[in-house]
Amino acid sequence: MESKEQTPAVDDDTPMTLDQACTEIFRGMIKPATLRAESARGRLVIERIGRRDFVTRSGVKEMRRLCQGPRAAPPSSQIRPGIAEGTRAEAALAAALRSAKELRKPKTGKVCR
Repeated sequence: MESKEQTPAVDDDTPMTLDQACTEIFRGMIKPATLRAESARGRLVIERIGRRDFVTRSGVKEMRRLCQGPRAAPPSSQIRPGIAEGTRAEAALAAALRSAKELRKPKTGKVCR
């Protein structure tokens, strides 16, 4: 009688090591330390079994959802109503040229010798 090992079904709740998660989910773009940092921030649940840390695909999906959050609006000091992005660069250039022109003007007043 042959003994065949059955491959366990892999689903979103199957534990994987942090190294496996970094390789399989993030294609090696992050390191286990990044996942540990996300756990410290409260965005990822890490299961410690023995001396090894594990995460699940569903846990990583939840972490990614939490990391997305709302997009931050630019500071109000950078927003000028009625000026488009291209026009904003032109306005900045014009302001710089005005400043340079003012600096080139000869100074009037007493001359120290």
